[in-house]
Amino acid sequence: MQAVRERLTVAVRARSVSNPDHIQIRPASSTVRVVLPPELASARSDNQRSSWEWTYDHVFGGESSQEKIFDETVAPVVDAVLRGYNGTVLCFGQTGSGKTYTHTGSMSQFAQRGVAPRAIARVFSHAASQPQYETLVTASYLEIYNDTLVDLLTELPGPGPESLSLVDCESSTTVRGLRAVAVADEAAALEVLFTGERRRSVSCHQLNDRSSRGHAVFTLSMEFRSRVESSGRVTRAKLVFVDLAGSERLKKTQTSGCLRGESVYINQSLTHLDQVVVAAAVSRGHVPYRRSKLTHLLRDAIGGNSKTLLIANMSGQAAHLEETIATLEFAARARAV
Repeated sequence: MQAVRERLTVAVRARSVSNPDHIQIRPASSTVRVVLPPELASARSDNQRSSWEWTYDHVFGGESSQEKIFDETVAPVVDAVLRGYNGTVLCFGQTGSGKTYTHTGSMSQFAQRGVAPRAIARVFSHAASQPQYETLVTASYLEIYNDTLVDLLTELPGPGPESLSLVDCESSTTVRGLRAVAVADEAAALEVLFTGERRRSVSCHQLNDRSSRGHAVFTLSMEFRSRVESSGRVTRAKLVFVDLAGSERLKKTQTSGCLRGESVYINQSLTHLDQVVVAAAVSRGHVPYRRSKLTHLLRDAIGGNSKTLLIANMSGQAAHLEETIATLEFAARARAV
């Protein structure tokens, strides 16, 4: 498909709000308003400001179902991919804000499945409804852990993550050496997704008993070939889901040792992502995609020709107002890309 610069679409999803005096979710106007209590406002370096209001493409409260999130935000991206575009869905937010629930959901409760399983179902439902096309799908699952590329689908002994490398191909970046598994149906694709999920690096700390310690990148690569045309033309597209590790305040997570080192890397890599978003939004000069492996891999998704959706997850709890403000400000900057 011809490359077209696409504006990044931003959705905000809040978990249950503990104090509506401080956090106001307004889905009808797609806005979020945050008001700091006096004790927090006076402690900030910019204490002249105590309230914020942002506008996004979509805003969802804690009552919004997984189905609603998918239908209104992710389904249009999937449909674009099925027309031959590349698509990316990014899940962002502080640790414990519900990113992985949005991304994968429950593996045992069908109604609670996340956007990635629902997208898989939509891809294969579309393939079944288009018998005039042969649709070939492969799946891969990558983790970026401490800026190291890890193939989550590698089972047999052999070369470690050092065998993986990023390779630039025109306007996108691929991972050389990453295993791509052919998936013939929805069940096979889900097995790949859930296998990768089980192998992700997780740890327990004060804010989350299963905190992801790396950024996860699940990719469906598709080829569409006409069975009736004699030209043999093949259309290729890819759908990428990125479950970003959560931003963390070390004082709140109370981490130490290796876990603390992981937290430092996570925060640093998210800072690099923010810098890339800011540079891409300005749309002039150099965009520092090579600042980290995460931003390098997302070159096509941020400021490129991919149809990209950012789902910013926020906790909604008054105890995490500072983190919520940081998440919402990042989401606002991303919407300018």
